Amino acid sequence: PLKEKNITLVGVRENLVDKVWPNRPTEEAKKVAVQPYKYTGKYWYDKVKDVQKEMKKVDATAHVVQELDSIAWLLNVRGKEIPYNPVFFAYVIVTVDKVLFFVNSSKISDTEVQKHLQLSTCSGKTYCITQMAYDSIADELKKLSADDTAKIWLSPKDSHALRLDVPTEKVYKEWSPIRLMKGKKNDVELKGMRYANLKDSVALAEFFLYAEEQVKKKAKITELSLEKKMEEFR
Repeated sequence: PLKEKNITLVGVRENLVDKVWPNRPTEEAKKVAVQPYKYTGKYWYDKVKDVQKEMKKVDATAHVVQELDSIAWLLNVRGKEIPYNPVFFAYVIVTVDKVLFFVNSSKISDTEVQKHLQLSTCSGKTYCITQMAYDSIADELKKLSADDTAKIWLSPKDSHALRLDVPTEKVYKEWSPIRLMKGKKNDVELKGMRYANLKDSVALAEFFLYAEEQVKKKAKITELSLEKKMEEFR
């Protein structure tokens, strides 16, 4: 329809909202926390190895990870920048020999996180994390794409702005292998899910009993008061 009207969509690299909102408040950087091995059942560097194996199958030289839940799962860290979601704003690029972590440095300043990601000891090792400025991902993608043998793995729903930085002939467009990896739970994760559901079942049973008792008493209850009570039980 647009073509028939001689209308062409053109990608704009700069954020137009920033142009009309010059005094926009800066992002409140909240620190991330380590998700211990006892809950994940797999170290982050072993997950990276699995991703690199999938990359090798299709000759990809780099894989861009933009889905926030995938980043949290891959690196075994959790955030609290989005309500009710344990994620944080960041990007990750996995190459054949390194992991680039594009994130505000203040979010990962805690010693435990630094040690977990091996940030302070990263000196050319294969399995360590290199922290990069959050807004430097576009420039890094251009560098990675400049190689004659570059093949950049991007997911179908990845940011169009980042796709503009990768020549079309160097894009491998397919869903991230991390999606399937996340869905296949290991024994530790299965145990954790069962335990979490057991705890929530107890909370629900206690809540239902409380609600029934309030109804019998003809007490004044509202959706808001019940919600607060449910949070107490949980």
